[in-house]
Amino acid sequence: MKKLLLVIFISFAFISSANADSIKGAFGYKLGQVVKGIKIYEDRNGFKTRSDSFKPAKPIPGFNSYSISTTLKTNKVFKIDAFNRMKIEIDKYYSCAGVKAFSNVLDALENKYGSFALWDDPLGWRQYIKWKGDRRILLKCVFWTGSNEVSMYLEYYDSKLYKLLKEENNQYSDYDL
Repeated sequence: MKKLLLVIFISFAFISSANADSIKGAFGYKLGQVVKGIKIYEDRNGFKTRSDSFKPAKPIPGFNSYSISTTLKTNKVFKIDAFNRMKIEIDKYYSCAGVKAFSNVLDALENKYGSFALWDDPLGWRQYIKWKGDRRILLKCVFWTGSNEVSMYLEYYDSKLYKLLKEENNQYSDYDL
């Protein structure tokens, strides 16, 4: 009986850890999902992408702006993101570490996907990253020095599909799209 319980426990732990690493998407969208009818935007260098904002059925506290981006021709979602810039009480917080909404999102992500790697970039963004194959989740926050504001950004991203977007930018003219 003890051996059976041990086998079940080990199997459950393996299944849980395998699922913890799976990055599929968020807010009702999946990375790789085909979404048609999204407007094309072009940056100043001529690079094109399809992007649109949306309101999720279950928004995450701390975020108020959501968007998806797709490849040009195949219309596959390669990025899903959420953003917010908010005022905080300056006497209580001097970094993102003290922002409750940021801590809550990070805790929820780590409970679902496992530990995230911390990377503080030179521009002052505190970033937590989780990679699984070609996909990543990025949660970042910046405390705007000299103000009482922070910005939070959450991104689900597929680098393989972004590479496809770059290829599509090189292959297709506006006429083809």
